[in-house]
Amino acid sequence: MERNRRSPQLDAVPRPIRLIMAALPDYRQAFLEILADRFSNDFDAFAGDVFFDGTTRTRVSLGDRFHEVSNHYLLGRRFLWQAGAIRAARGAGVAVLELNPRIASVWVSLLIRRMSRRPTLLWGHAWSRKGSGSPTNALRGAMRALADGVILYTTQQADELRSVAGRTRIFVAPNAIYRSAEMHPTEGQERTDFIYVGRLVGAKRPDLLMSAFILALDRLPPNVRLVFVGEGNLDQELRERASSLSANRVVFHGHVADPARLRSFYARAIASVSPGFVGLSITQSLGYGVPMIIARDEPHSPEIEAAIEGKNAWFFEPTTAPNLADALVAMASRPFDASARAAISADCRHGYSAEAMADGFVDAIREVSVRST
Repeated sequence: MERNRRSPQLDAVPRPIRLIMAALPDYRQAFLEILADRFSNDFDAFAGDVFFDGTTRTRVSLGDRFHEVSNHYLLGRRFLWQAGAIRAARGAGVAVLELNPRIASVWVSLLIRRMSRRPTLLWGHAWSRKGSGSPTNALRGAMRALADGVILYTTQQADELRSVAGRTRIFVAPNAIYRSAEMHPTEGQERTDFIYVGRLVGAKRPDLLMSAFILALDRLPPNVRLVFVGEGNLDQELRERASSLSANRVVFHGHVADPARLRSFYARAIASVSPGFVGLSITQSLGYGVPMIIARDEPHSPEIEAAIEGKNAWFFEPTTAPNLADALVAMASRPFDASARAAISADCRHGYSAEAMADGFVDAIREVSVRST
């Protein structure tokens, strides 16, 4: 962990600080370590084993700072009750809960803490996956009204929410994976790969990428490969399709969390690819100085704001295999040079480090603590 950075301003924050989530994947590790350090280890994280999607699993390691709660999914995984979460929230000096109206225990925790006048923050997306026009966003508004503030992932979402919820205290913690010291461009490797990092599930469309790569094979150099890093219910189907191709043209690594291994994969990457909606993996790719090929017309997560066309991203549209195949061929023929990759990494390091993410949380916790006294 980094050197403790607790300041006198944090002395007024009621302890303990507790973060309670449906699941905490391994990409939250650095961020959680920094938070524990900032609050002199008077910080605890609580989570169940797996998220609604059934593939995002808790894999963090925080010693006695992590506590598992029991996730009980209801009505075909539409709703969640977390046994033990209410007790954890009740005992927190400051509680940070998930901004997700489908988690019933969050509603109860909000009501209890509201009645006891104890500071509570919500963390998540301003809107549902269907956007700001979704009727379910009224429920998110009701949750915000019970909390003392919300922590969002991007400044764009914060600006959008301020325009319709001016009285809500809004904070930004840019969604990040790595510490700034880990974010620098890969060098010294021959770049022969297109890389996909993420869940192998329908919403992320890795099958479209496989189809596009097969269509592009005749136009790509013979040493260019497609590399999948992740797991999910499409894994076997993708492996069966790859088995009909020449040996080693498609490589599968499964789930990988180790930064050193991931770095070695990105070191050989011409570009990463997001054939479905863009998520957190964009900041991972850009942090390593690797540009991303992106489907323009997908329902992207807020992290899409990190993409700048022509500078760190190449967009294709519409989202079809032939169009993605053309993008692969074009990127392979005009790869980004070392100076462009260094600039990509530097920009991402400045805005999307784990330290910047923790700073947003600390600011939010400090401010709601002061205003609640």
